[in-house]
Amino acid sequence: MCLRRPFLIFLLATILADYSYGESLRASSVIDTPSQPLTLSKVLKSVKVHHPTIQQELKKRQEAEAQQLSANGAYDPVIRSKSFSYLNGFYSGSSTESIAEVPVDLAYGSLFARYRKGSGTLPVYEDEFQTLDGGEVGVGVKFSLLRNLLDDERKLGIDLARYERELAELSIDVSRVALQQAATERYWTWIAQGQILKIYRKLLEVAETRQAQLVARVEAGDLAAFEALDNQRSILQRRSRVVKQEALVKELALGLSLYFRGSAGTPIVPSLEELPSNVPKIAEPQKSLERYLLEAYQQRPDLKRIETEVRMIQREERFESSRLLPDLELSTSYSRDDGSGSLSREGDEVKFYVSVEVPLFQRKTKGKLRKLENATHRKLIGKRYLQEKIRTDLSVYLTQLQQAYDRYLVSVAELETTKELEDGESERFKSGDSNLLFLAMRELAAAEARVHVIEANAENLLYYHLLEISTGSNQHY
Repeated sequence: MCLRRPFLIFLLATILADYSYGESLRASSVIDTPSQPLTLSKVLKSVKVHHPTIQQELKKRQEAEAQQLSANGAYDPVIRSKSFSYLNGFYSGSSTESIAEVPVDLAYGSLFARYRKGSGTLPVYEDEFQTLDGGEVGVGVKFSLLRNLLDDERKLGIDLARYERELAELSIDVSRVALQQAATERYWTWIAQGQILKIYRKLLEVAETRQAQLVARVEAGDLAAFEALDNQRSILQRRSRVVKQEALVKELALGLSLYFRGSAGTPIVPSLEELPSNVPKIAEPQKSLERYLLEAYQQRPDLKRIETEVRMIQREERFESSRLLPDLELSTSYSRDDGSGSLSREGDEVKFYVSVEVPLFQRKTKGKLRKLENATHRKLIGKRYLQEKIRTDLSVYLTQLQQAYDRYLVSVAELETTKELEDGESERFKSGDSNLLFLAMRELAAAEARVHVIEANAENLLYYHLLEISTGSNQHY
């Protein structure tokens, strides 16, 4: 026992050491792996699959599929059995009956087979339950004509379940379009503000580097201390701008994480290291407004959803219209008793049944038809308004795209001018022909021009992608 204990302690220590070493390797591999640039494509693909709203819509689709399975169950075969026995009294008879019925997709019909056996003494008013001692075997068929000849509740249930399945699928696409629009706006705002933060940090770095040079000149008696103090003020001002911008970028990253998620659906907050170093250049409008509208009217899932809802209502109207007809039900059966017993039970027996039901006032059906008719008109009004809204949105996006493109060209020209002025002022400052105030003003103007270029570029790309997504043409994401 004394020998085994040190061995166990040694073994445990070895395992822990190996585990610790493995963990350190894994940690170092994570740290050493550089962050990959976060592209819009990654964000939109994440939205399409992992966003909670999409997950909810997928569950609704599964519910619709389950309802579709349930509706198809209207044609499931069924077996029914019933029996009775006299336990006391004058009569001692009993009867057992089993029926297997198979619905058919014709005139609300069904086929059935039956076995029935009655024995003992039964009263005359229950004579139909009596059979020969071998029992009675029968088959039959029944159909419903007129009202249910072409349409019935079973067909309606299956068709409505199919439409619900289509609507659930379209709702997924509708949610994807809306979420991708929101994610696109969040993404390009984060990109623009992240790049602006880099400009502000660079501006701060320039002032901090210059401060060391100014202090050295002051100590050498080559420059008044006032100049170094003024540069220190500029540093504090620029640092304040950086702190404010960092908070904004962090807030935007948190907002973007609602759309950018991991495989488990957990939000991923992007870091500054994931900002793409090469942002795509501006895009000119590629199509006319009418071309964008044509694509949107053909592809938008919210328009398709309304069209499917209209077809669903029209399907219900067709069913309710058939309810105005009388219900004529026909059935026929063949049966034969086997065994011995009463002579009246021997031989083949064929029966034919007719049942007629005539609705009189039909207020219930007429009320439903009127309701469905108004529902159709309501959906068509909604479709027309949605088309108008799509036209307005696309017009705005196209206008903003062109405006951002034009503003980008102006901003580039502004940047070239301010950069030339900044470089010239820097040379003048080095030669002693200018002062720190003018140099700082040139630097701020150049930085502001860079901000204008970034904002125009991001806005241009934002509206370019919003145009593509708003037409429903987002399959390339």
